Amino acid sequence: MAAMAPGVSAALITTVAGLLVAIPSMFGYNWLVHNLRVFTVGLDNFAQELVSKMETEFLSTNNFLQPCAGFPNAVTS
Repeated sequence: MAAMAPGVSAALITTVAGLLVAIPSMFGYNWLVHNLRVFTVGLDNFAQELVSKMETEFLSTNNFLQPCAGFPNAVTS
């Protein structure tokens, strides 16, 4: 039993050291993932709003019914 004690002691010290590194790393990782998700949602909302405003502006000009110079037969109105 006395021969086993140094090995068990070293294993416990290694476990404690691993936990001291793993637990703060887990909190840091979760914080980073949360912030990236918030940023991604904000970026997605911005993109959707931009496309919506572009579409509204495009439709409000009524230029989409007139034929383009390169395509005279594209739209007949």
